[in-house]
Amino acid sequence: MDSENLFYVALFVFWLISQFAAAAKKAKKQRPTGARRRAAEAPPPPPPPSPPVAAPSEGRASGMHQNIDRLEKEITATLPELDERVRAQVSFIVDRGFQEEAARIRRALDQNTPQALRDAHTFLAYYGELLHAARTHSTLRKRTELGGPRAIADALVADFHRPRGSDPVLAPPVAVVWDLSADDKLSASPLAPSTLFVPRSVLQDPAHWSLFADPVARYLASEAPELYQELHERLELGVDEAQIGVDTDALTRVLFASWIHRIFADVVGALFFGPAYLRALARLYAQPQTPARVTSIYLNTDGSVGPEPPAHVRVHLTAEWVSHMGYGAEASETRAEWDERHDAPQSLGFWGATTRLPAAPVLTSATALIDELYGLPLQAFGSTRLADVPGLSGWSAQEQDAAVAVSTFQAGETARGAPRALVAGAIDAALESPDAAATIHFALYRSLTGEIRREPKAAPSAPSGRRGRLTGQEVAEALILEEILLDRR
Repeated sequence: MDSENLFYVALFVFWLISQFAAAAKKAKKQRPTGARRRAAEAPPPPPPPSPPVAAPSEGRASGMHQNIDRLEKEITATLPELDERVRAQVSFIVDRGFQEEAARIRRALDQNTPQALRDAHTFLAYYGELLHAARTHSTLRKRTELGGPRAIADALVADFHRPRGSDPVLAPPVAVVWDLSADDKLSASPLAPSTLFVPRSVLQDPAHWSLFADPVARYLASEAPELYQELHERLELGVDEAQIGVDTDALTRVLFASWIHRIFADVVGALFFGPAYLRALARLYAQPQTPARVTSIYLNTDGSVGPEPPAHVRVHLTAEWVSHMGYGAEASETRAEWDERHDAPQSLGFWGATTRLPAAPVLTSATALIDELYGLPLQAFGSTRLADVPGLSGWSAQEQDAAVAVSTFQAGETARGAPRALVAGAIDAALESPDAAATIHFALYRSLTGEIRREPKAAPSAPSGRRGRLTGQEVAEALILEEILLDRR
């Protein structure tokens, strides 16, 4: 071994010895002595005993028991204070759900399971909110200045439900509640689906009473939960999605599936108000200054088709339905006027994109689905066609009263007929004479309530305190039925 290699070997041995020496010094410095050594050498203490699983639950379960008892007493004490209609709805829900569910939860709480505690919490939250909503709604219903619009809404609801008779499953939707503060929380009332939510609005056009079709459609769907599933299956909606790029019919079925709730509401509106609904639809959603908007297909944030069909599609499909009802001339006239006002749209487009679809093939396929739906016996309604459902059928029997009411309301006089016929007459009267909206509203109110006082020539400023009648301005401030409240839980 030469001297150079010997030098490197000696250097490596020296480095190795220095590392061992440093490690020994560090270990000696950290070695515990005396009490520290004994503590370090002692075996680790056993872990503290786990608390019994049932112990914390027992206290919480007992508290839940007390809360259920307290809520039961509060509901019993509050019911007599509520408005008659609201009390009927709350009693219905309590009688059908509270007692039986409370007994089940009490039994489950005795088992001290986390699921029982969660169920009890949900139970208390639901019925507590129910009680709060009932108090709020009952208070709002007693506002005397809302008498006119409230009378119209109550009469329409009663007229719709009366032909159905007593229903052992669902309470009649006779409670109408009011949102004066535009508080969205009221729209989440657990009184649904038996309560109609009426938001305050600055709308002054009686034609907006056509929007009553939406809550009626929602009520029908709540009565027949399997309805939309049946429509999807019977009409074969949303099938063959792989073919939508080359098959217009397949594309239309996908679109129709996304729009089915709104289309269903439109056909219900046509059945309930006759051709007046179609005319109101064409007037309320017309945009002659921006015709492209009535042909736009809107998409959700995830890229799926939105629930609102283009207004152009809604008008054409509703016109087809009205034609099936026996009013082909009225449907053709409204449809032709709509097309003329919007430059006879030839295509539909996806909002925010350049993609366009030929309108004619889509409308042809969608119209065929409407034709099929009109004659389709629906199991959801006892194998009955939608046009024969009690409360919606027989518009021809209302036609004459609605026609007479148009000129009668324009003159500020009372008319006779069923509420749906009188409201349809008010809709047409407002479409023909929009400047007479306040007069029409007041005449409609008097006709539905038997009120015979004359409308004041000039609407005075609102005096303080309780008032016995409505001013023209108050009547013109229509409270439009817009949403059914959320489903239970």
